[in-house]
Amino acid sequence: LMVDPPMARIWRIGQEDPSALTEAERDQFAHIVFTFFKTAEAVHAQFIKGTLDPDTWQAWERAFMTWGKSPGFAAYWSLRKRLFTPAFRALYDSWPERPEVSTGAVNTELSGGPEAGRAPEA
Repeated sequence: LMVDPPMARIWRIGQEDPSALTEAERDQFAHIVFTFFKTAEAVHAQFIKGTLDPDTWQAWERAFMTWGKSPGFAAYWSLRKRLFTPAFRALYDSWPERPEVSTGAVNTELSGGPEAGRAPEA
């Protein structure tokens, strides 16, 4: 996903303001979010069944919360939460409204920040 610049743009903008995307991009963003939530739901199910240890689950859950409660993901959730299991819906609803780290900060840190790609100063 992130090696494809147009998809990376959709991910980044869609998290904060899906209305800033074109209709086609919003459709693509909805597919990304659906896959994200279904992955989170599957990982959560593994934890509930005891096939995923608590430390690993907690790390996954922090990652899911970071992006899952962003404005764009939350908007998708409000329209499509019925597509997910009751256990996962309850989990999502238990997450704090605002993540500990803003998605913009995470994206900037992971991409190398605004200085990424620049040659070091001599």
